[in-house]
Amino acid sequence: MYNTTSDSSNFSLWNSAHDIKSFNEYIVTMLVLHCVVKPVVVVVGVPSNIISCVVFWRQGLGDRMNVCLLALSLVDLCLLLVSVVFTVGYYLEQIDSVNYSGLYAFLLAFLYGVNQGFRSASGCITMVIAVERCLCVQFPLKAANLLSSYIMIVIMVCIVCFTQLGFFTAPAASVMVEVTNGSSKFVTTLSEFYINNQVLCDILEGIVMMSVLPLTTFLVTCLSTCLTVVKLRAAMTWRGQVSSSSSDKGQGQQMALTKMLVVVSCVYILTTIPWVIFYMAVLMVEDFSSQGQYNNVYWTSAVIANHLAYINSSISFYIYLRRSTRFRRDVYTLFRCSSINRDNKALNCSQKQ
Repeated sequence: MYNTTSDSSNFSLWNSAHDIKSFNEYIVTMLVLHCVVKPVVVVVGVPSNIISCVVFWRQGLGDRMNVCLLALSLVDLCLLLVSVVFTVGYYLEQIDSVNYSGLYAFLLAFLYGVNQGFRSASGCITMVIAVERCLCVQFPLKAANLLSSYIMIVIMVCIVCFTQLGFFTAPAASVMVEVTNGSSKFVTTLSEFYINNQVLCDILEGIVMMSVLPLTTFLVTCLSTCLTVVKLRAAMTWRGQVSSSSSDKGQGQQMALTKMLVVVSCVYILTTIPWVIFYMAVLMVEDFSSQGQYNNVYWTSAVIANHLAYINSSISFYIYLRRSTRFRRDVYTLFRCSSINRDNKALNCSQKQ
């Protein structure tokens, strides 16, 4: 789709008479995203994902859905932490453009693959969650035997490994070159590996990892979520027609869990739709590319699409907290235990004194 692993000169933007967005407007957008949106997302998302990881770990990995949610929280946490590195690099380059010239382009070249790997893994895990819930509501009597927690752990590990290895071409395609023009600085340029294997790199990254995988993930998640919602509405209608005394508590808990996970899938879908629109524009509009006449709009859209993925990775905790009684209780217990431990330590210290 779009490749940031090319020569640093290819990353330059300019004002075009046909472009609906100027270079200055692009800079303003970058400043707002990096200086306002990203800090808020990180402050909200990093602590909440850490708490989610602790809670799901304490709940145990015997439940395959706990495995999925723990993996999703870990991947989202890693995605946000890598994004912090991009923001720090952008800040430094804006503050001291002499000493840190080219730092942001360098980070894009060598950490872009890691960032996109975690982003793809987050989408794939969400897809697995949506498919698992769809199978559970479609085949409720066989749901318990569909997948074991051990198999789910293997699936989660394979997803993370595959998405990271799939983007190995991103850092491998760039090398640092020292340039002396009055002052010494480094720029990124194409590596010999990329020049000798350009077709392989473009197919693996540009087609498989940046096109086929995310589109498949998006479409499968949409389809699975729609089927789940339809079946869930039918089940709720049927439950409303029977007496409460005959309702099964276990089925009620599973229904509540399914509703929560549907919300998680819907948030992913909503934050991914702009990327789908962006991707379709790349295919349909000839000059909508990194080197086309709509260069500024292209890069602005790409950055916004990436930040929507960060937003998606930062709010799952609040969905769990709002929709799950068990999760809410465990979070309260976690903080209560931490408070008691702090009080005990303070009491012991005062007694020793």
